[in-house]
Amino acid sequence: MSPSGGGTLAALEGLAAGFALYLPLYLVRARGAGDVKLLAAAGAIIGPMNCLWLFVLVSLAGGVVALGLVAVKGRLRRTLFNVGWILHELAHGRAPHKAGPELDVRSTEALRLPHAIPVACGVAALVWMARHSRGY
Repeated sequence: MSPSGGGTLAALEGLAAGFALYLPLYLVRARGAGDVKLLAAAGAIIGPMNCLWLFVLVSLAGGVVALGLVAVKGRLRRTLFNVGWILHELAHGRAPHKAGPELDVRSTEALRLPHAIPVACGVAALVWMARHSRGY
């Protein structure tokens, strides 16, 4: 850490960025509290700007993994309907999880994806990008 505390400030900003990015998803029950803490911790390590990149990469990786999961479970049509329903509820200012238990990440009826997998993929992609953008 530098004597000026720059590393501490960057860590706190990254923590806040990770927390802020996932808090809205937690509030509509699309993510669990552990997911919020995981992205906040990652943000503290990588800093606020890299946290935004990580969010994008995790979203992309999560989408790919989720498509595979719903295909394997035979729930593609139902999931696409649910996505539409979630967007409809959000557009009308309503919490989607109140419309049905399978829209609530806390419910046993919900199809859940272990979020650490997309986060790990996102971190790996971020490290790869950083390594190759600097010409190592």
